[in-house]
Amino acid sequence: MNNIRSFALVAILLSVASPLAAQEVYPNRPVRMIVSFPPGGVVDLVARTLGAMMQDSIGQSVVIDNRPGGASIIATELAAKSKADGYTLYMATDGPFVINPFIFDKLPYDPIADFIPISMVAEAPLALATNAAQKGNTLAEFIVYARASPRPINYASIGTGSSQHLAMEQLRTAAGVAMNHIPYKGGALALNDVLSGQIEGIFVALSTAVPHVKSGKLKMLAVGTPKRSILAPDIPTVAESGYPGFEQTPWLAIVVPSGTPKSIADRLEKEVQQIIRSPIFAEKVIATGNIPVLGTSEDLRALIQSQQRKYGPLIRTLNIRP
Repeated sequence: MNNIRSFALVAILLSVASPLAAQEVYPNRPVRMIVSFPPGGVVDLVARTLGAMMQDSIGQSVVIDNRPGGASIIATELAAKSKADGYTLYMATDGPFVINPFIFDKLPYDPIADFIPISMVAEAPLALATNAAQKGNTLAEFIVYARASPRPINYASIGTGSSQHLAMEQLRTAAGVAMNHIPYKGGALALNDVLSGQIEGIFVALSTAVPHVKSGKLKMLAVGTPKRSILAPDIPTVAESGYPGFEQTPWLAIVVPSGTPKSIADRLEKEVQQIIRSPIFAEKVIATGNIPVLGTSEDLRALIQSQQRKYGPLIRTLNIRP
């Protein structure tokens, strides 16, 4: 009888302990962060800065997985279809979440249903820039020049439907001036033709413009942020230059596949938010030409939805297609 009782007690203890043993402590292996841009670019640099600091806080390696191309669709689809276990993060940008849904007839992912927002990370300010020899030292003078031109002036972007493209289309529409869009396959090629004077203007990442401004080859006329940027405090915003309400600021954020356990999503939000508050993170991100942004998961969700409401009608009105 005592043996039977002993076996029964062991069975009870095992039945209680086995669910506990089955629960994994998160994280217990390397975490992957998917990036939709190539190594060395602005988004990649921010991702690597965040990943390096996350390694110290979570005690596991954070591996950057660069999947560029396809208007960020390749990386976004991969992230959406990854296992929802907290071991795949995606460095999201406004392109695949705000712009792509309105310029592509069909996408292999749903920016709302397929992801859980985790945290804002940074903003990448844009600046309207022209060749140093170009007429006009202010946005108002640039618009006067454009109106007086016998032909629509040319402006460059890094691609149809990009934030840079939308920024100039917003300005063109607000100013009521004719401009001709010349899309490029990369920022370097687009900027080179502005620097050579073949293209009259471009909205470009502020971090990219500053070195050329310092060398005397480029002029910055205005920034697309709602307030003046700490990276170029002397440059006025487009809004204060005569176009109230103008704003076009690309952003970076962390999301995870839908279905990720809430406890893990909450843990990730806490970890990322703590890093963003760090002066060390701020210093490193600002050095890349970006601005750290402290925004919760709910802030990110609201931003995506509000920007879809804002840019969807604009994209449809202008009939922007890939």
